[in-house]
Amino acid sequence: MGSLKDLKKFVKKRFSGQTVVIASKSEPYSHFKKVDGIKEKKGADGLVTALDPVMQAIDGSWLAFGLSDGDFELTDSKGRVRVPIADGKYTLRRIKLTEKEKKAMTNVGPGSFWPLSHLSFYRPLFVKSDWEEYKKINKKVAEHILNEVGNKKAVIWLQDYHLAMCAKYLKEKNKNLTIGLFWHIPWPDWEIFIRCPWAGEAIAGLLHNDLLGFHTKHYCNNFIRCCERTQQSKIDRDYHAVLKGDLYTKVKDFPISINFDKFDNWGKQFTESYLEKVKEKYNIKNKIVAISVERFVYSKGIKEKIIAVNELLSKRPDLIGKFVLLDFSKITGSYSNLSEGLDYYKECTELIIKVNQKYATSKWKPINLIEKKVSQKELAALYRLSQIGLIVPLHDGMNLVAKEYVTCKSNFKGVLILSEFAGAALELKDGAIIVNPFSTSQIVEAIEKALSMSSFEKKWRLQVQRERIRDHDVFDWAKEFFKELYILKSKKELIKNVH
Repeated sequence: MGSLKDLKKFVKKRFSGQTVVIASKSEPYSHFKKVDGIKEKKGADGLVTALDPVMQAIDGSWLAFGLSDGDFELTDSKGRVRVPIADGKYTLRRIKLTEKEKKAMTNVGPGSFWPLSHLSFYRPLFVKSDWEEYKKINKKVAEHILNEVGNKKAVIWLQDYHLAMCAKYLKEKNKNLTIGLFWHIPWPDWEIFIRCPWAGEAIAGLLHNDLLGFHTKHYCNNFIRCCERTQQSKIDRDYHAVLKGDLYTKVKDFPISINFDKFDNWGKQFTESYLEKVKEKYNIKNKIVAISVERFVYSKGIKEKIIAVNELLSKRPDLIGKFVLLDFSKITGSYSNLSEGLDYYKECTELIIKVNQKYATSKWKPINLIEKKVSQKELAALYRLSQIGLIVPLHDGMNLVAKEYVTCKSNFKGVLILSEFAGAALELKDGAIIVNPFSTSQIVEAIEKALSMSSFEKKWRLQVQRERIRDHDVFDWAKEFFKELYILKSKKELIKNVH
């Protein structure tokens, strides 16, 4: 298991004297206008968990889009603010987007790359003007990064499909940069991705990165096949790299993870009185609880879960009044601006109402959709209390919720039901019950199996999964990516010195 201390030590030592820049859509810190002034909120995702402490230790720079109402109240003329506000450890540089730019990012990202990458049954949006605007935004991000680093050597870590073209614009102005990009969603087979009218241009842009990271080897292989089909390039199969002209791009799998210690400690430290309060709040005392947490997106299998609960209660009337699905899901951000997202939300919420009306009693309903924000601590308590973690996306790059659920189960009471199409299934398949989310009967049978499983079997399944997560946590993920960037940087410098 890695540690934050080891990660910080590695980055400080290997990149001493160089600027380290992270660029992502989402911010490590957001600022909101409140009656009593500006309030700061730290991001809770794995990326922030791993990299915010590192950036604090090395005084790096983080670039992101400023989307909250108070984000530009504290910045200077260049959109910069020292974060966290209390002690200003590093620079957060915010980039302001116009409404036109926001629309383009929505249409190209969630509207195009997302459905292509998740093998969904929704037709992707392909609007040429949005693609052109998307490229301009990527160039805008590159200009902000260059303004931070100038012509000096620097290490840039780009995040996700929002910045697919950024490395191209960076390399055009500064050849001394070492650039990596981690793609947080699946990469589909070339026969699917090639449907995108600008697939070749997007892939060519990505090849300006020195390092491309994906969750699994399968996604890496898919990307390389896309390069073979769309680019005049050579494949170095020994090193798993793509050569195109003077570009050399290493393609490697880096399965992202969570902060094991944080979730494990939460799971162990809850008092009985606190857990009782949580039970009362969600009306789950003496109930059989299955829990799901996800964004309200069509690739997450929400509709499939609702149908499965209906089938389960029809098959097992003895569970009426006892079984509860707590689904923490809310349609937010870009997806609330897409008609497909709104249509899916409407379809699912109407289906929930029908199932609840069919089975509910005066004091119980089978499906409880919770759309409000819940603290990580409270979620961890619900993971601890629930008998089943029901994680059945139709397709998912990794799915960290599955890992959070297992890590909170230090009491070894619970079962993870996991989609075979989630990246996490590769790591957790020996302990989870793996299902095809397109099969209602498989989900129902998995729930029944979980409910009848012996305590001994639950324990060994959870032990196997927890060991896997503990042995490779989010700090290992970040360190491995930085380590690969350091190797690539060193090789480039050696070649340059020889010539």
